[in-house]
Amino acid sequence: MINDAVGIERRIRTSFAKQGLMRTLGARLGNMISGQVEIVLISKPGVSQQHGCVHAGAISAIADGVAGCAAVGMMPMAHCSCGSLCF
Repeated sequence: MINDAVGIERRIRTSFAKQGLMRTLGARLGNMISGQVEIVLISKPGVSQQHGCVHAGAISAIADGVAGCAAVGMMPMAHCSCGSLCF
């Protein structure tokens, strides 16, 4: 089980790197502390809706990604043999 901050960050980064949608959106990881993860999404035409604001679909994808990454950082490896959240 990974309990140290460096190991937790590595686990989060590994999980995040596997998420193709985050790459497609151009999102990146920001600050990480125990149980909290920041994902940064810069507003650009590719993630906007018709009025130029960030599309709610992109926002909800980022919210889902943040929750998942924060959970990965809190979950003991013993609960999942694949190293990420499993349902």
